[in-house]
Amino acid sequence: MAGVQGGSTVGWSSGFTALPTLVVPPSDQLATAYRIVGSGSCQASGTCAKQWMAEVVTLA
Repeated sequence: MAGVQGGSTVGWSSGFTALPTLVVPPSDQLATAYRIVGSGSCQASGTCAKQWMAEVVTLA
């Protein structure tokens, strides 16, 4: 799961599913998305000029 906090629209790479964006007027937003992968290792990269977060969730 990944998230970006900022004032402009976020675009996600293919494979990610965007969740609803939380808009905080007048010019802030929190955009989140997730990607489901199989077992094994996972790697991601990207750039962002705002605050961001990433989280790995494991379900057994």
